[in-house]
Amino acid sequence: MSDAQENTNAGITNAALNRIIRYNHDRESVALKQKPHAGVVYHYTTADGLKGIIEGGVLWATSAYYLNDSTEIMYGYRLLSDVLDDWIKKNPPRGIPSTI
Repeated sequence: MSDAQENTNAGITNAALNRIIRYNHDRESVALKQKPHAGVVYHYTTADGLKGIIEGGVLWATSAYYLNDSTEIMYGYRLLSDVLDDWIKKNPPRGIPSTI
């Protein structure tokens, strides 16, 4: 393979890799902006499950290890992180200068 062809192949590979990285970055940015309104909880269940929630007045949660969508864990982590960062900004530790 000639040097010119190797350079062309490397360029094509780099361009494809950059497109993949940009796609994932853009997808992540959009996901972070899509937060539910305050006080809104989304819960996917069956009609029987909804009936049980309403009749029992209780919404149970399960271990994150049993979720079928790993993005739910990351969403919860980011949401908690945002809330904690906001709280820390509003309530800086006494005697420790705020670096946030």
